[in-house]
Amino acid sequence: LQNNFYSDKSLLLPNTLIKRLVPYLSGTVLSAMKNGQLAGDFLFRIFNLGDIFSILSLEGIFKLITEHNFEYPNFYKSVYRITTPFICYLSYREKFLNLLDTFLSSTHLPAYIVASFVKKLSRLALYAPFSFQEPLLALIQNLLIRHDTLHFLLHRDEPATFEMDPYDMDNVSLKENGALLSSLWEIKMLQKHWLFDITKRTSFVDKGISSMESFLRWKSSDNYFDQIMQKKFGKDLAKNGLENKFINNQTGHDDNNDDEGDFSDEPKNKRRKMASNNRQSKNNYEVPIKENEPDKEFFSFLTCKVDF
Repeated sequence: LQNNFYSDKSLLLPNTLIKRLVPYLSGTVLSAMKNGQLAGDFLFRIFNLGDIFSILSLEGIFKLITEHNFEYPNFYKSVYRITTPFICYLSYREKFLNLLDTFLSSTHLPAYIVASFVKKLSRLALYAPFSFQEPLLALIQNLLIRHDTLHFLLHRDEPATFEMDPYDMDNVSLKENGALLSSLWEIKMLQKHWLFDITKRTSFVDKGISSMESFLRWKSSDNYFDQIMQKKFGKDLAKNGLENKFINNQTGHDDNNDDEGDFSDEPKNKRRKMASNNRQSKNNYEVPIKENEPDKEFFSFLTCKVDF
């Protein structure tokens, strides 16, 4: 049974089952196995499937390296290779970023490895939705706290634009991608973001790096929208139950039966006109928020390819 499980036949399992099996294997089984290397080939085959399977298998591969002395010299290169703009829109993006935080937690990593990830994450922050930008910036700041030798990336005035940047995001060589010759101009650009939470996260560029790391805070787009509405209309809107009245005013509905009785006495033509005005008012106050994964044409200007 064990031989069949770790053989190529395991790749014939349904994708939905693999998505549940690999996290269980990585989170529970590997730590209890006496010979964890038996799962090595299986996890690498899952990793080579690409997309979400690469992310799911990373935790298990990292455990093999740290707990079972598994040799994988190109581990960070492989992780760097799959860190692409598409990550920002995956449903498993939170898991990936938390794993990346764990992988880069050691203060003994070479500077060129950490610099490559800091630079690439900074570039991804320009493509990411705002709900992913804040934890991205928090991770970048934490990496700079752990590795104070990279603070020169903050203090360089050049390069200041994409055209002048010697960093090549398409180059998967951590030593030759030019990250150590670059600067974090992307963070400076995000200081002009329309959302205050994002601009606040970029303040470390000017104020300097603190000695205490930050949590990777995750908030949905709805949380950000509620925060903006409370700031605009005040917290009393929610406390006093006025939010329902506000919503009804915008949607043209009213739960007050007495008011409905008053309108029933109006002529039909007048009631139709009032209903039409309410529908127009609703459309005027609708705020379109779409955070779905964009199609591949959205990233057509990128030449970065991921080969597994």
